Amino acid sequence: KSSVALVIDQDTQEVLLSKNDHAVLPIASLTKLMTGLLISEAKLPMDEPITITQDDVDTEKFSSSRLAVGTTLTRGEMLHLALMSSENRAAHALGRTFPGGLEAFVARMNAKARLIGMTETRYVEPTRL
Repeated sequence: KSSVALVIDQDTQEVLLSKNDHAVLPIASLTKLMTGLLISEAKLPMDEPITITQDDVDTEKFSSSRLAVGTTLTRGEMLHLALMSSENRAAHALGRTFPGGLEAFVARMNAKARLIGMTETRYVEPTRL
């Protein structure tokens, strides 16, 4: 049902699916993709339980969430929800529980952005809110 899509075989560079591939649109959630990339690269235990706390609640834009404070899921489940459902509390909890805490996670996000050539990008937290 997507209005725009482009799927390329990484080995052969063959275009497998193309739908309005020249349309210029904002990226859905580059911030959550960066969050997912860093969590994956950190090789943290995906079966480690993480609990949603009040710190993960958006008190600025009051975005909704299906994850109530007190919900405990594994890191892998939080990652899945952050990426597949754009779940803000899950993304925030992943950053909050990163070694060194949220500040270290955001610093790593910005360092990674510079490393891969995203020189105009500046992250301030892992949800995009």
